Amino acid sequence: MHLSFELCPPKTPEDTAGIVEMADGLNQQHPAYFAVSTGPHHAIAPISFLQRLVEKGFTVVPHLAARHFTHQSLQVTLSELKNLNIQRIIALRGESAQKKENHFHTAVELVKKIREISGDQFYLTVTAYPERHPDSHNAETDMTVLQHKIVAGANQILTQYCYNIHAYQRFLENCEAAKITIPILPGVLPVTDLDLVLRLANQHQVSVPTAFRQADQRVREQALQGYCQQLLKLGAPGYHVFTLNSRKFILTF
Repeated sequence: MHLSFELCPPKTPEDTAGIVEMADGLNQQHPAYFAVSTGPHHAIAPISFLQRLVEKGFTVVPHLAARHFTHQSLQVTLSELKNLNIQRIIALRGESAQKKENHFHTAVELVKKIREISGDQFYLTVTAYPERHPDSHNAETDMTVLQHKIVAGANQILTQYCYNIHAYQRFLENCEAAKITIPILPGVLPVTDLDLVLRLANQHQVSVPTAFRQADQRVREQALQGYCQQLLKLGAPGYHVFTLNSRKFILTF
């Protein structure tokens, strides 16, 4: 069964040691890799941080955010990743709402350019939203964008976290109807910090069923376990777990 974890980049140099220590602990579960998000308003996590994780012997998969890259800066970054022997990338649009001149505007453009520069050097994962992207008008638009990402050269789909198994199942059905056949990996966000998860869910327009809103963390963990079991029954290869670098991070399946 696939298991991967996602880390956030350090906000200060002093944060690095703590994040690496947490990754050491999570590594006891033998994850396939550690993904590293970009942080707000950045194209990629600091290369020095990615290098630190690589030197620890971890398989590292960085996010690349399209709206913070120019063609030239992308070429430099891809060269740096090759030098670190990083072979996988998660390509996404990025959070910036501002479209800058000479920058990529969409994940589709980013994927296409990575393929143009590097051919099949990298395994490219793109993102999808079981409950609709916050900027999308409807599920049909989401499916069209996802199809364009695949045509551009994506190898795999990683979903936004979701707690509604019916929404996830509808997403799979929509993918099947759209003849999308590349692997789909569900993202999972444990509700260890209820207030934080509710704020993020509101921001990302993710529904949170009652069982995941309970004050008792044991009830929330049981709800997550049940949800993950249902994901497997729907054919999921495993899980990609968003950690948010939480020191309270607890995960039991």
